[in-house]
Amino acid sequence: MSDKGRASRPDVAGSFAMEAATNMHTCFYRSGYDISVPLAPRQVLHDLANVSPLDREFFLTTKCTLYISGHGSEERISLLPLQDEENGVVVTMHCFEEHQEHLLPENAEFCQALKDQYEGYDYRSLMNSTFGLVPAGRGPATYRLGEVMSAGSIPVFVGRDLVPPFMEQIDWPSISFAFTPDEVESRMMSTLLAVPPAQLEEMQRKSLEAYGRMFGADVNDFRPSARIILGILRRRLGHRRTR
Repeated sequence: MSDKGRASRPDVAGSFAMEAATNMHTCFYRSGYDISVPLAPRQVLHDLANVSPLDREFFLTTKCTLYISGHGSEERISLLPLQDEENGVVVTMHCFEEHQEHLLPENAEFCQALKDQYEGYDYRSLMNSTFGLVPAGRGPATYRLGEVMSAGSIPVFVGRDLVPPFMEQIDWPSISFAFTPDEVESRMMSTLLAVPPAQLEEMQRKSLEAYGRMFGADVNDFRPSARIILGILRRRLGHRRTR
């Protein structure tokens, strides 16, 4: 969500209105009341879904926009030191700045180097990765989550205030990893490298199942997500009736 969109969101805190949103932050999420829903992927990469996490071309990847300032900049800048092509870690970005345009010429050499690297990689080929980075952008949610999952890559969230979609129905700790920007350089690689092969395969299997539950065979069909939302509402209403 853009900064403009963030400022215009409806104020439902303290009201009786339940909010279902793709940009749900922990700071205003009301557990047991609001619902975090996923953004449908812009690309679907099912041709990679059956590739074992042990046989992938890359270990950890992302190809995305680097925001020079504002929301999303901290999360994405924290990933740049991970770059290690020899060991299958590719972090490639291009600079973008909507509100502080003067920062682009001030960082021209840095941004040009990033752009040269960015243009050298194909997004689809980078999805042939054991793990797929899912950094927060202008909002905590991202289209990349669905794209990573559709490719059979294991999601690795990077952010501070993300409420994962359908967290009442999807067991995210069993199919993904999550790190704050502060933890990226100190903990991320050691954690991911320590995952046993059998666990990688189990996480991939469960992640693909979760993708199917959320999006089904056609990402333009909202019915799979609608079924999950209805299931959440039924559970909540049933629980309250028995209290």
